[in-house]
Amino acid sequence: MRAKDYSVQEVFNNTSIGLQFEFYSSKKTGFIAEDLAKPLGKQVIVTGDEKVVPTWSSAILLKEYNGKRPRYQLKIAPQDFLSIGPGLHGVLGWLKEHAAFDYSTKLSVDLSFKHRELQTLTTISNMDVGKMILKMDENYLYERFPGMKGSPFALSIKRLVPFDGFINVSNPLSNLNTSFKLPIAEYYAVDFTNQTMGNLKFNYIGGSDYAAKPGEINEAIKYYIISTYQVLNSAGYTPDMQYELKKLTEEYSKMRRAYYEPEYFLTEYADIKVSVDLNRMDQITKTYWSKIRDPLLKLVLESDLKRGYFNWDSELGQFELRDAELNGVRVSNLFLMECQINGMVENCHIWSSSIMNSRVSKSTLVSGNKVQSSLLEVCRVDRANTIEKSYIINQGEIINCEVNESIIKNAGIGQNAKLDEECTVVEDKQVSIPPPGQGLQVGEIRDYRWIKDMRENDPEPGFGNEFKINYD
Repeated sequence: MRAKDYSVQEVFNNTSIGLQFEFYSSKKTGFIAEDLAKPLGKQVIVTGDEKVVPTWSSAILLKEYNGKRPRYQLKIAPQDFLSIGPGLHGVLGWLKEHAAFDYSTKLSVDLSFKHRELQTLTTISNMDVGKMILKMDENYLYERFPGMKGSPFALSIKRLVPFDGFINVSNPLSNLNTSFKLPIAEYYAVDFTNQTMGNLKFNYIGGSDYAAKPGEINEAIKYYIISTYQVLNSAGYTPDMQYELKKLTEEYSKMRRAYYEPEYFLTEYADIKVSVDLNRMDQITKTYWSKIRDPLLKLVLESDLKRGYFNWDSELGQFELRDAELNGVRVSNLFLMECQINGMVENCHIWSSSIMNSRVSKSTLVSGNKVQSSLLEVCRVDRANTIEKSYIINQGEIINCEVNESIIKNAGIGQNAKLDEECTVVEDKQVSIPPPGQGLQVGEIRDYRWIKDMRENDPEPGFGNEFKINYD
């Protein structure tokens, strides 16, 4: 199939854009909704239900919790790109004047095309995701929003990790989508989770001052549109994409050799100390290399690990990482000790670490950790930890430590928890539903004779027929 050529204006004419603004404000919620309805030219509905979605005629103002300065999400349904300008700039002007932002606030942009009119070679729903990863120039976007570089809410998509072992990939371009684990999750800078439904979400816009950058935001959105269109309406890979892949897989070629030659890894990555049961003898490491190489080498690729201590505890069957710096990366299924963490952490146990501007999910903070300006989701936090200026969404998990200036939502407050006056505790709304099959309980003895007395003078009711049936 031959590609049809479209002008930039034609591409813009057939693009739909949805917006989601995140911010804090101490203004009354009703006034916020009224103020934002004016530049948008549509009704703004206030809700606390995350499942409510906006429509063409109404935007959604999601209030995440009550407090001195609640956190909000303003959701605007997809509409023609050329029509979003007045509303976008009006909302940004209001946010600049009345809202506050931090490490976690961003402006997400949903993008879709009208493919009946814009007949590209492929559609978003069947696009080559790997090609999109190679196409994106993240430096162009980070120059405009430097606060998003390394953000756990917009992790870089420029990381390729093999699916199964470090196989020999002679032509990475032809095997990109099948040989490598692509970054598909909602916390990446490009969210591909709804790609098969014809939608992409971009998370590069954000930081503590994004509302003051309407020009940069407009540039970023146009870049999203043109880059996506070029991926969809071109065949093969450009020289720039091939060069980008070469850069991304430079480390992979070294990793592939280290996968089969532990001596090479121990020499080439001398600052990463490897041990088994805390025994660092090279011969022990070589003996257990087939056991430890997959998690170790994937950790190096995924987190860009440069130095630290990596240990396999054979008794617990657990991999441990100590004294490492993890910046703008994702790590999972580890015991982390004495680490500097700035990134996405999942399913980990953590000791004596500094956690800053991070997102920690389904993990246990055991002891000696200091958490600042981070999001904790479904995490158990034991005594001898400290949490400051963070947002905790916990689904009943226990928080049992010192917490300062933080939002605590749906968490169990432990006996040893110490919350300062600046904390806001949000309880889960529980609806009381009576058990099935149980009628109304009445304590006194029931006497229905008074009903019969009232009916003594009534005529014979018969069986509900309109004709007389009693002729006596």
